[in-house]
Amino acid sequence: MYIEEFSNQLNLDQETLDKVKQAMQQFSEQDEKIYVPAVVYLCSQSCQIQQIDGQTKQGNGITLTQIIRNLDPQTDIEQFLMVLQDLPALLKYHSTEFDNVVRQANFSFRLYKKFDKCFSLIQPVQNPSQTPQFKKEDDCDPYISDLKKVAWILCIIVRQNILQYEEQLDKNQLIICDPNTKVILILVGSLSIVFQNIPNTFTQNVSDISQKMLSFFCNDQKEIDEELKYYQDLCFKCINQVVNMMQHKTKVLDMQQETQETLLSVLFEENAIDQTYRRLHKYYEKTRKHSDLDEECFLRQRIVFTPKKDINKQADYSDFETWQKKTKIKSDPPFMQTPLKDNKFSNTQEKTYFDIKKNANPQTPISKCMELHQWIKKITMQTYKCFEDDDDEQGFYNQATININKYFEVTEAQKSQKQHEQVQTILTLCLAVIDSLMKQNEGQFDLKLLKNYRFQFAILGLSLYTYQIVAQKPNLLQNMKQLCTVFEISPLDLFRVIANFAHFHRQMPSTITSQLFELEKHILFNLMWQTDAEKLVEIFKENSPKYFDSELVRRFQNHLALRVKELCNILELDIHDFAYSAICEFMKNPKLSVLKDVIFDTVIICTFYVIQKHQKQSPSFNSYNKLYTKYYSQQKQVFTRIVEYYNEKFLNEFRDIVKSISNAQPLQIPKNFECQSPLIIKQIPVSPNYKQQYIATPEPPSPQKNFMRSLMQKIKPQQQQQQQQQQQQQPQPQPQPQKKQPQKKQQDIHPFQD
Repeated sequence: MYIEEFSNQLNLDQETLDKVKQAMQQFSEQDEKIYVPAVVYLCSQSCQIQQIDGQTKQGNGITLTQIIRNLDPQTDIEQFLMVLQDLPALLKYHSTEFDNVVRQANFSFRLYKKFDKCFSLIQPVQNPSQTPQFKKEDDCDPYISDLKKVAWILCIIVRQNILQYEEQLDKNQLIICDPNTKVILILVGSLSIVFQNIPNTFTQNVSDISQKMLSFFCNDQKEIDEELKYYQDLCFKCINQVVNMMQHKTKVLDMQQETQETLLSVLFEENAIDQTYRRLHKYYEKTRKHSDLDEECFLRQRIVFTPKKDINKQADYSDFETWQKKTKIKSDPPFMQTPLKDNKFSNTQEKTYFDIKKNANPQTPISKCMELHQWIKKITMQTYKCFEDDDDEQGFYNQATININKYFEVTEAQKSQKQHEQVQTILTLCLAVIDSLMKQNEGQFDLKLLKNYRFQFAILGLSLYTYQIVAQKPNLLQNMKQLCTVFEISPLDLFRVIANFAHFHRQMPSTITSQLFELEKHILFNLMWQTDAEKLVEIFKENSPKYFDSELVRRFQNHLALRVKELCNILELDIHDFAYSAICEFMKNPKLSVLKDVIFDTVIICTFYVIQKHQKQSPSFNSYNKLYTKYYSQQKQVFTRIVEYYNEKFLNEFRDIVKSISNAQPLQIPKNFECQSPLIIKQIPVSPNYKQQYIATPEPPSPQKNFMRSLMQKIKPQQQQQQQQQQQQQPQPQPQPQKKQPQKKQQDIHPFQD
């Protein structure tokens, strides 16, 4: 067994080995090469050893470095670290020290992935008159391999020393206080120095390479030129001192001392790169603590191969899915997993794990189908205990079964084993989501929510929707209104929990997240205006400070920006900024008569029409309809009675808005809206109290925000009184006679006639 083999490599004691075997009973043997090392490390940290002096010590001395070094050559380090991060929740083991080690390891590995991406920018220069010195695949060249090791170790050493050096400085002396920003600039600064000193057989335009590296992390590189120059100087000084220590010119690395500059280019020559790596490796091992993670082990090459074929054995493809999963190329996870707040380096193209998966290599229909079935099988093969009272659990189970069968129109006479398994899968997925929300919001999740009908069946509705995605059922969005009717919930109930649902499992396939994105758009643009129009008009009109209200408005605006630009491309128009401004202005004071029972595409298309009329063009709903139906042939209701809607409801409200906006600069659709997903930018927390209007609660109150809000409420009346007094004291100028000038006729927008 692999457990015995791995434990022998680490000389594991018998007590810890017994714990590992007991814990591994929860996992299948197919993924044991990932789960065994993770469980071994967790059990090693949870055990207690009695020392000679009688005191107990937490852990048996096995470090994460030893675990990673002894991983199977086929095991992906990224997948192993993700399993290690989720393992304490599965085995119900909580340790702050363990969580900190794993979090730091994940951070270091994500930084290495960024380093790997930046290092790929250097390219060999080949002289046409000579034989090429390098192969097409640079990573196979021994010089490239050694240079990569040297560069990574230098980045590790420089990062550690600069961060220690800045800890000794006063806060006023720091250029940048954000640790994430520092790490990025130190990485770019260290690599730019390495690239400057590599042989002439490589590209030497280092300034362009620095800008390309920065483009992986931030959008506007011009704003941080000064900070980059500062950290490049620090990196050069640190690397210079490291080289002097390797050459025994100095004994201690001190960033505050000035040292004599060394010719760094000699270190990176082809005949000296191997010796440079050995010296750096020796220095790094000498300075690294035993308990610290050896980040050099990330350089380990992963070996991927197919199983040996036995010609005497009949063909068996049952393991094909497992091998495909193991050999699948993983996409680069986002830096620090979440966007950096108030930071210049928060790249809008690096939002979350789901956005990165969307930009991964395209899947084939077979691989996509296998991924969906494998994911839902992994989720539903476990058991979840969410309800404390068995009667509540049984009541939810009975009512959920009735509603699911009613949605699928299954009677008692038509029930079969397949229908029963279908219901069980949907119910188990629903319980898995609730269980995940309880663990993610531990200490804040109120168990009273488990007795709330709307919360339960909103999660169940999204679980049924997800199951239909896996089963590749057609017309999912068109059937959502029927689902809300059968489950006796409103579309807003689905919206309240959809962000939580999308976050409940970090390995959710991109096919499901993209369909959840489409569902959210369908709710915001279609369903909720047919059921909750009066409530929504009040939310948009009042500009409520409640967290859920503002989140609803913000995500609607994000979807609106995307949809306006998309429809402009479909209808071959170039007025998306004008149309977006007009609709945003209208939504500040929306009218129920315009929005009730409306499909929002109709509002957008009518906005296009009135703008073109104002610009003295000749628009036509018939031409719009022809272009629209090329892409959305099933949504014929968008143009049903659109002329009547435009003349009787729409035109009176939008006529003045278009005229006022035409005299001002129209709002520009932010570029980052094109790559942001309103579904996953910010997760709505689960409410510990359902007495409020919505499930989602406001953000925790801040004393500073409360003080500023009360202060502004006191200041505003005083400012208004002062303005009124000043207006009364000023003498009113008497009107002077003016010559009559011919008034320009204001262009009017007439009703549509056809």
